[in-house]
Amino acid sequence: MLELVPLTLIVGGACIACYTDLRWRTIPNRLTYPLTVAGVSLHLAAGASRSDPLLALSGGIGAGAAFVIG
Repeated sequence: MLELVPLTLIVGGACIACYTDLRWRTIPNRLTYPLTVAGVSLHLAAGASRSDPLLALSGGIGAGAAFVIG
């Protein structure tokens, strides 16, 4: 059941982002910032629960890479 939390956040966030992008041609920062924090936090929690430091850091690494590319 707990595995559905990230999937729900991803699908819900993508639907909202798609709607706002099609309607107003912008994706608001008040949507992207909390979803980024949630994604990094979920990776940290998953890595801590499995004692896997690479999994714990992968969310931050991915967010940092997306920031650098953007």
